Amino acid sequence: MILQEQLTKSVKEGKSFEEEITRLKKVQAEAVIQEKEFEEMAVAFKRTERELSQRNSQTKLNLKKEQRSFQNKLNEVEDLVASYENKSANLSRELQTKQRILDPHDQHDDLYADNEVLGQNKICVVKRVCGNLGFINYSIQNNSEIMKQESQAKMGLLEETSHTVKAKMLNGDGVPPENNQDQNRAKQSQLLLGTVTVALQLIPTFEAEDSIKTFLGYVEDVALLEHLGDMQKAKITRIKPQGVARRMVEWNEDLHDPQCTWQKLKTALLNRFEKKLPLVEPIKQRVLSAKPVECEEAVNAAIREEQIEARIKKQTLQQAITNKDNDDKSIEMKQELPRFKKNYRSNVTNDAQQQRGEVKCYRCRR
Repeated sequence: MILQEQLTKSVKEGKSFEEEITRLKKVQAEAVIQEKEFEEMAVAFKRTERELSQRNSQTKLNLKKEQRSFQNKLNEVEDLVASYENKSANLSRELQTKQRILDPHDQHDDLYADNEVLGQNKICVVKRVCGNLGFINYSIQNNSEIMKQESQAKMGLLEETSHTVKAKMLNGDGVPPENNQDQNRAKQSQLLLGTVTVALQLIPTFEAEDSIKTFLGYVEDVALLEHLGDMQKAKITRIKPQGVARRMVEWNEDLHDPQCTWQKLKTALLNRFEKKLPLVEPIKQRVLSAKPVECEEAVNAAIREEQIEARIKKQTLQQAITNKDNDDKSIEMKQELPRFKKNYRSNVTNDAQQQRGEVKCYRCRR
């Protein structure tokens, strides 16, 4: 009915019947092409949604395992605290019974004083142990909160990426995949999310007692392997510290700012946590105040450290050569990309013309 109405309308306007039929055939062919493109976009959308759901399920399983392990540690610490509290209560009861039995005005004054001092010393020791256990419990709770924050940040990144991919693929407006910039951005964000999660698994956590140079070296090496930028390195460096280092990053407004550069954050961490003593100083102190056997152990340890340092230098040199080769390959691929796109578009247009067939003029029959 719609085609008949359009044909009658075109005849009334003075257009020829053959021209209107050719125009309608062209419109129908374009509609078929757009329908195929929308089907391809729907398949890609389902694939990405499936991958995101798998990653979400894996992340949830890992988080449950970590929470279970932290809960077990907390239960153990609580049991230890309860046992030490029971011991302190028993000691206080024993001290009270001894005070009732012994009379301070009797001839056993010295014995009473000794027992009283001994009981007070035991109570002080138990209180000190309970305080240490409370501090350990507080540190474990702090670490569990930090792990929860990291898990929430990972889940937020996954949800944000899934929402952006869905919105960009639904707002394509019939644009082909090779010219759809939103779809390309979604793919880039998905790849970046995968590299960031891999980097978080490879890089260990950092505490104030650890070596800051080793931690920053891990971050830079993983960033080179995963092709991360300065902003991603800064985000990872803010997530991984624990304890005093994490409080320093969170309480300092300049370092906690998302616009803080990688170089500024690196310099601040080095100035705060870099060990000023050289590597030879602790070995020297051990040698000067040690027995001959311990001296030999210290010398062997120094030799092992020297061998490890030489091996690390060799590995970093090999890594630099590999990174240079990868950079050369990426530059070559960037140079070849425009030519590849041009050939691909020409092939697509030729295939479309072959599917449509030769266009003939119905007036002159040519």
